[in-house]
Amino acid sequence: MSASKDLIELFRQQVELQPTAIAIQDDHHTLTYSELERWSNNLAHEIRSRLKNNHEQGHNIVAVFIPRSALLVVSIFAIVKAGFSYLPLDISSTSTKLDSQISQAGVCLLLTVSWHKLPTLEQDISFDIVPFVDRTCVSSHTELPPFDPDLRNDILAVLFTSGSTGPPKGVLVKHMGILNLVYNPVMDIQPGDHVGMAINPAFDASAIDIWGTLCHGGTLFAYNAPLGDAETVVSFIREKKINKLGLPTPIFHHITSDVSNVASLTTTLRMLSVGGEKLKTASVQSFFRHASTASSLSLINAYGPSEASVCTTAFAISSLDMANEYDDSTSQSIPIGRCIPNASVYILDDNLHPVDTGLPGEICIGGVGLAAGYIGQEHLTAKKYVMVNNLEGHGSSTRVYRTGDIGKFVKSGDELLLHFMGRNDFQVQIRGQRFELGEIEAILCAGPGDIGQAAVVVAGDDKLIAYVVQNVDIDYQKSPDFKASPTHNRLGNSHTKPATTSFRTHDLIARLRKHCRERLPSHMVPHRIIIKNSLPLTHNGKVDRKMLAEPGMWVENQPPGSMLELDYPKSETQA
Repeated sequence: MSASKDLIELFRQQVELQPTAIAIQDDHHTLTYSELERWSNNLAHEIRSRLKNNHEQGHNIVAVFIPRSALLVVSIFAIVKAGFSYLPLDISSTSTKLDSQISQAGVCLLLTVSWHKLPTLEQDISFDIVPFVDRTCVSSHTELPPFDPDLRNDILAVLFTSGSTGPPKGVLVKHMGILNLVYNPVMDIQPGDHVGMAINPAFDASAIDIWGTLCHGGTLFAYNAPLGDAETVVSFIREKKINKLGLPTPIFHHITSDVSNVASLTTTLRMLSVGGEKLKTASVQSFFRHASTASSLSLINAYGPSEASVCTTAFAISSLDMANEYDDSTSQSIPIGRCIPNASVYILDDNLHPVDTGLPGEICIGGVGLAAGYIGQEHLTAKKYVMVNNLEGHGSSTRVYRTGDIGKFVKSGDELLLHFMGRNDFQVQIRGQRFELGEIEAILCAGPGDIGQAAVVVAGDDKLIAYVVQNVDIDYQKSPDFKASPTHNRLGNSHTKPATTSFRTHDLIARLRKHCRERLPSHMVPHRIIIKNSLPLTHNGKVDRKMLAEPGMWVENQPPGSMLELDYPKSETQA
């Protein structure tokens, strides 16, 4: 990889090679490469004029609150050209979530558009806002001066995921990590390719869509409808003649559950990359069995966290015969494959020593893709990014990221393929999004009802079940709402026990649910909230999450009365 290149230089090479080729198209704009260059130059002038002294002060992060569109890409390119780092915000986030991310990142400027309203932020605005990017970028400016590499921030972007103790954590993704992906793409994008931009820009995989396409001369088509609508996704692919696309794995599973979708999906599609959750073999087999163009189709199972620049390994499947070699009911699930160039994966035990081939351990990642760490969280950075001695066999230390994922290497012919086996902590993935259960628990404990303890588990069909315990202990027998009724303990002994909540049952649950919905994205809102007197503990005093995840603990029952009856599974009111 040439160290003399950067992402903007690579893009400008395409501007010189094909200035009139279409760079990006959405429902309102179609920009050629030369127009994208000019529009982003204009906006970069505006950013520089507003932030003249910020480089010296160290305030280098510019937030973008714009849907998937040409103007989103214009804004990202302009920020990088001006020498700043970009923070893509999720336009569906609550104002509380936006406040948190903006505050943690220390944003010095925010870009948005006239036709998409920014929610009212709760914190005092201490930064400037460019509310009319759509007008600013078409204004007339002199030619942008040559980019000064000395001004460029080494951090390309801040991409937020969730923190283990509740608050989100921002990953400081380096230029070098995304540049390595551009030089060694998972999808081999060529000039003339039609690439779908379907990933939420706030999530890490969008960087592959944007930089991977526009640094290789492809055309990016912005999809701006819900991904859960399979029919709309398929129509988008057919209408725009998309031949290369990235999707979250759950969306792939959803689309391929209808075989008629597969035939329509693959009319033009030649390469599809999926990632975010474990890939189901049955979906892959159905995909190739019903594909219109199976002979020239490639499905890529990609793996990698934001902390290692999005993608670390990949495995390509190109036929039904190849898919039939795997079976999820055995240990032969579809692998996550081989490392991309300049990336390394190690399977380590609890003492950070390599394990033998075929044995499970923690997936630890090294190489040029490693992020700088977490913004404003030095302790967490030191915990997750560690130096390990003698990994390469020559006595030196290697910096690795501890993913918390469990995997193993399996010998396949003359090579080793990486297999994903699961998580070793409470970070989970639902609907393709990785997050910490601790964030939900922290939100619940900060909510109404004086909640002292909360535990969230994944149970059933990827359902989030929340258990909460209140701090208060009120004499409810004196309450006019009190109604004692029999409950049963785990030994089956019947007894009468009052509720221990200061709200009526449904009032409290409704308040907690509203509290969560206002502060969490939809995929993190608990499916059910259960109020308990106490949480079950293991022998060493930790919350027994395995027991909480058992169906008997959260199976739906009829509400027992006007007040909440607690303590054991058959006597709890559930939401």
